[in-house]
Amino acid sequence: MVRAGTSVDNIDVDYCSRRGIFVANCPLEIANAISELTIGLILAIDRRIAEGVNMLKHGNWNAEMFRRCKGLKGRTLGIIGFESAGQ
Repeated sequence: MVRAGTSVDNIDVDYCSRRGIFVANCPLEIANAISELTIGLILAIDRRIAEGVNMLKHGNWNAEMFRRCKGLKGRTLGIIGFESAGQ
């Protein structure tokens, strides 16, 4: 069994080992995807994209709410953890 991910914490490795099932993961395979998704989610949160979509679905719009979005310019983002995705 191969897990295309950063860990095998959602796989019962002991169970697999007792049954002769080899377990491996490929953390570097998805590091770029994780990093890109993280940046996308940061932007989506700042720009309140999910809220805007929900408002539009209900026929509402609050332009003032979006004018108050700060954006990333002049702000500092930090990386917590420095495994393959952080690098």
